[in-house]
Amino acid sequence: MNFQNKSTAILLSAVTVFILSIVISPEEGGFYLHFFRGLVLICVIWAFILFITSQKKNYSGKLMGDELKQVDSPKNSESDDELQDRYKYLLHSIFNTIRSINPDYQGAAYIIDHDKNGFALQSATSNEFSGFVPHDQEILTTILKQKEVQVFQYNKNRDSWTQLFSERTWRGSECILGIRIVNKDVSVGCLLMTVDHFSKTQERDREILFNLGDLLSLGIAKIEKIEELLADNSYQDRIFDLFNTVDIFSDEEVLYDSIQTLCHSLFSYDKFTIAMVDSSDNLPIVKLVDGITEDVDAGDTFSLDFSLHGKVIKDGIKIRSRYWENDYPEMGRFRKDEDFNINFSAVLIVPILMKKISIGSIALERLTSRSYSSSDERLMEHLAFTVGHFLSWQEGYREMYESAIHDGLTGLLNHRAFMNRFEDEVRRAIRFQQKHVLVVLDLDKFKRINDTHGHLYGDYVIKQVGKILQNSVRNVDVVARYGGEEYTIILVDTDQTHSLAVTQRIVNNIEKFNFSLDGVDEKMTISAGMAEFPKDSDNIKILIEKADKAMYKAKKLGGNTVEVYA
Repeated sequence: MNFQNKSTAILLSAVTVFILSIVISPEEGGFYLHFFRGLVLICVIWAFILFITSQKKNYSGKLMGDELKQVDSPKNSESDDELQDRYKYLLHSIFNTIRSINPDYQGAAYIIDHDKNGFALQSATSNEFSGFVPHDQEILTTILKQKEVQVFQYNKNRDSWTQLFSERTWRGSECILGIRIVNKDVSVGCLLMTVDHFSKTQERDREILFNLGDLLSLGIAKIEKIEELLADNSYQDRIFDLFNTVDIFSDEEVLYDSIQTLCHSLFSYDKFTIAMVDSSDNLPIVKLVDGITEDVDAGDTFSLDFSLHGKVIKDGIKIRSRYWENDYPEMGRFRKDEDFNINFSAVLIVPILMKKISIGSIALERLTSRSYSSSDERLMEHLAFTVGHFLSWQEGYREMYESAIHDGLTGLLNHRAFMNRFEDEVRRAIRFQQKHVLVVLDLDKFKRINDTHGHLYGDYVIKQVGKILQNSVRNVDVVARYGGEEYTIILVDTDQTHSLAVTQRIVNNIEKFNFSLDGVDEKMTISAGMAEFPKDSDNIKILIEKADKAMYKAKKLGGNTVEVYA
């Protein structure tokens, strides 16, 4: 395939191979394959957008609208062929992610086709999906109207169900999860996941589907916005250079430095400032300053009220002024009653928006009254828009990562993530000659809880025990739900003698805790087994077996106790 800018292909290949070579190992492939495919989706979106920026043709603003109407529509040029291939690849990657969530899931994407007055199938993992659906199809129209993931069971939606699929026999337990695809605040289509039984769905799956729909919507918006920038080839090239220096894994400092470098080459100023709102106290904090620093420097905070920079963030508006003191006499630049003895005049400040919420600002200021132009304003708006969506993608990545490594019920590390973390801690222990203690814990006679009070009460107990464990150890220690009613803890840089007291305290805390839900009170106990690294073994698998053996010894002794492997 011919790329007008080969660096796009290189970026995608390099990122993919890098993740594959570092993250996936033969032993852990099952777990990381799921996570890897999610990362590949983000990388594909990223490479797809970079590819768009490399095109020298000035496409019309209807690019995505035309492309989304019908995947198999006639193409007008070789560039259109390449864009179509990228779009198909994007959808293909989304469906790979859906299948990695649950192999039983099938995926499909429908986009509104206004010409044919219905929904056109873009792509699917199964040929059972109808290629075209009428505009009044109840399931799809319901998804379009809702912001959250919608769930439909066959036995409750039989009539509308048959419009979505080719004729076949249904058992009645089948289920559809759907999220809308949005472009410019308008619902333009639906992303679907289907499964043969509703009991196989999990809350985490809904969250991931929501993120996938959001990423697809962001990609569409981003592409259309980039099209507006194509008229300015110089700015286009510089934006492309900016995102060659950062990626989805970059620290915020790398991003800020790259933005400053770009602005330094595009604009003249005496002070350049990037500020972001701190979520802990809702106060803007200056992240980067270039130029004059005697008034405000990196690390300083300022008020959202009665300040020029704060007004931009608070109201989500841009300010371009030749004499800012004349236009905003009731305000200071950063504080109402400031006295910096530095007389800035011309300013250009734009908000950074993430999902339509103002989270920060980028500001240019001059000591002279030479005004910033409308072109400067437009370029700054595009830059802030790009930064906002980049941060959105980073947040989406973090959410998917957190969802992939944590247990959905307790919020603790899941089994696979724990094993990966255990390997890291062992390598660190070998490097620094440390001792670690592994604790395996299992609730005593837990089956009676489910049998007596039901699974909801059982879930409540498992969740509460997870909180007790987390609150009973240090922040450096590692707590995980190993499976069912079994937990594991790595007590870092300590030995069995000191760990015994910690583990006994955990056992006592659970024994004393009053489990109470919906008027039902219960008491629980737990058994614990301990093994020390490297005294008992320097092999992770053997160490787990020994700690597990000690735990079962504790159970044979009646439970509610701790046993050390010997």
